[in-house]
Amino acid sequence: MTDRSGGLTDAAGAEPRIEVGLATHVGQVRTGNEDSILCEPLESLLVSERGLFCAVADGMGGHAAGEDASSLAVTVARDAFYGSASASDPKEALRLAVAQANAAVFEAGAGKTGRDHMGTTLTAAVVFNHRVVVGHVGDSRCYLVLDDTITQLSKDHSWVAEEVEAGRMSPEQARVNPRRNIITRALGLRPDVDVDAYEARLEPGNVVVICSDGLHGLVTEEEIYSYVKRLRPNDAVDALVQLANDRGGPDNISVVIARVLGSEVDEADTERGFRVLSEAYIPTSRADLSELAADPATTATAPGMPAPDLGQPAAEPVPALPPVTPAPATPPVTPTPAPAPIAQTPPVQMPTAQLPTTPAQDVDEPPHPNHDHDFDTERAPAPPQMLARTAPAERPRRQGSHGGGVALLAILLLLVLLGAGIGYMLWRMAAIAP
Repeated sequence: MTDRSGGLTDAAGAEPRIEVGLATHVGQVRTGNEDSILCEPLESLLVSERGLFCAVADGMGGHAAGEDASSLAVTVARDAFYGSASASDPKEALRLAVAQANAAVFEAGAGKTGRDHMGTTLTAAVVFNHRVVVGHVGDSRCYLVLDDTITQLSKDHSWVAEEVEAGRMSPEQARVNPRRNIITRALGLRPDVDVDAYEARLEPGNVVVICSDGLHGLVTEEEIYSYVKRLRPNDAVDALVQLANDRGGPDNISVVIARVLGSEVDEADTERGFRVLSEAYIPTSRADLSELAADPATTATAPGMPAPDLGQPAAEPVPALPPVTPAPATPPVTPTPAPAPIAQTPPVQMPTAQLPTTPAQDVDEPPHPNHDHDFDTERAPAPPQMLARTAPAERPRRQGSHGGGVALLAILLLLVLLGAGIGYMLWRMAAIAP
């Protein structure tokens, strides 16, 4: 089941107006969802006073412990941010809120059987006054989508990120490396944690995307850009989750999208020639995402998009949108030199992400296939901690051996009977001979 909500806000004439969509899904393999997402309701007075708080957390340590850790992290971070006295410095207030979430998760797991490896990633963002501030720990991500680029604001705290930073691995190799799920920093492992904080300017039309590795591990940045630029946030989150599930969905999938609107209710994307937003919003069901109707006058101007089927009945004043065709599925665990080419994606300038410089460590034991994460070290003794977040291993197929064994047994039985028959005949012949 997918959780989702969204809407517009214009409380007290505040700018910027924001439209939000969020969704989380268990995926196609796991039996429980250890991800948690949270977004303050747009009608809340706290949004107009302190900004819109949104967060994604990816829990670890086993089903119950991971779910509790991620839920506790987003809740404590939200309460700590809005309850902070540092209203004049939102960036510092958010950093302290994430630090308080770490302390809460550590306390919840300290000394408790089955929770000694309880932890979670956390990426939180606050949108306000044409700015976004981000507090981040782990390998969930925050992207900023501008007019023609998508930029990763956060830095992955992962083993492969450190290898890329050191020049020992390319980004393409990192996407398919078997150790891509090993993270080097998370909430709940120690009483304190280093929190990365970022800040960026927002303009009308900019989009903030927060997602867990269950999404960004299967969907490229170019595809995320294409979906959020052509679909409203509520439809974009559903389409992105569906795309990750279509590619196997080995992990829980979570995404939050916040789009900054201009002062006009009905904005037009004059550069591409088609409207992208309208107050007259009709939710699109999951089954209809691949059949979004397109405006004939604008179809040719949308880069990389195929011609739509125009035989559908005319709709109410809903803006026409071109369909989004998912790229061919790339297996998430097969190590190949480079991912499969993505078809029909718009040309995007992709700035190189800055990645952490923490020295990498090897992991001696393979991660447990039944957990999101597994740990090689004790809970708190010596940094940096290594957390192994892995998709569950495929169940080994039973190789048929019973058929061959039965055939061999039958042959041996025939040989025994044949030998007995020959021996009996020889005995009879010896008895008859004078």
